[in-house]
Amino acid sequence: MEFISSLFLLSAIHGIFLTLILITSIRKKSHENIFLALLLIIVSGYLFKEYLILEGQFSAIPHSMAAFVPLFYLLGPLYYFYVQFTIKEKTKVNGWDVIHLVPAIICFLVILPFYILSAEVKLSLYSAPNPDYCKIPPDRIIYYGLIILSGFFYCKRSLFFIERKKKSYSGRNHKKQLASLRWLVYYTRVFQGFLTFAVIAILIMVFTNSFKYYMMLSAVLASSILIHFISYWAIKESKIIKGADFNMKASSMGRDQSHELKAKILEILEKEKIYLNGDLSAREFCNRLSINSRYFSELINQEFGYSFTYLINSYRIREAKKMITDPQYAHLSFMGIAMEVGFNTKNTFTRAFKRHTGMTPTQYKSKQ
Repeated sequence: MEFISSLFLLSAIHGIFLTLILITSIRKKSHENIFLALLLIIVSGYLFKEYLILEGQFSAIPHSMAAFVPLFYLLGPLYYFYVQFTIKEKTKVNGWDVIHLVPAIICFLVILPFYILSAEVKLSLYSAPNPDYCKIPPDRIIYYGLIILSGFFYCKRSLFFIERKKKSYSGRNHKKQLASLRWLVYYTRVFQGFLTFAVIAILIMVFTNSFKYYMMLSAVLASSILIHFISYWAIKESKIIKGADFNMKASSMGRDQSHELKAKILEILEKEKIYLNGDLSAREFCNRLSINSRYFSELINQEFGYSFTYLINSYRIREAKKMITDPQYAHLSFMGIAMEVGFNTKNTFTRAFKRHTGMTPTQYKSKQ
């Protein structure tokens, strides 16, 4: 056991050291490092706790008992956000992202009465691991099962976005980006392998009477191995991703790709009617198409013949014209229609309407 406990300690130190490197990174806007650092600190803290248990030193940190239980529900979401920010699928966290924290919050609230117990009470409830008796309570089986299902779900979603990003690149012009994406795939597969091993370990502990304690140690050991793999991958990533830009540039685009991007823009506008969002900006299109803002501006001017604002307003005015002549919208004022189609002020709506139709909304309505 001394070797295993030493390995846990080494892995915990390794993970904490890597966390410090990530959070002190001088790379600008490296949000992905934050998510990877959070993931590492959870696993590292858990390994350190297991080290103290094996060394019989748990009495030194009684309040760590069950401390990591709700945090394990964050492993899947943290990795998912890490992938999305790495490939620039997301550039900022929004309000809806809080939904990914719900399982962890619910778990925390369920365990909250235990957390507020005194250290003495917690120590009285604690029993040292016994190799001859290692049984998982039914409620703990459900807990582990939900965590593993969550992990598989987020891995699948991560692979979906990685594969979608791959399709936007041509092999000759984006070697660095494709190499990095391959490593993200490897990374995700390793995470899936870790989850699969956890499933096997739990099944053995539930349905057999042999090696239960050692399977539990093996599951923790797998976490230790995961830490070392992350470190190895981080070193490789620094060589692969350094200088790799996940945003396409005009110089790397051919005519066919420009037409393809134009088709995607039209699809987003026609099918999703994204122009109805009053807060819509060119940045959202850049993120979804994986191109930089300068090229996007050039693309709009080249393929459509006018600016992004004019393009969006043309769709909004087209929608407004339908609403002005549709009896079911007769109860709406011009300000109401303006808000419905994505304009934030009546004056902006009126100016855009006159620019696109040659008349004001009032004149257009009376003419109809």
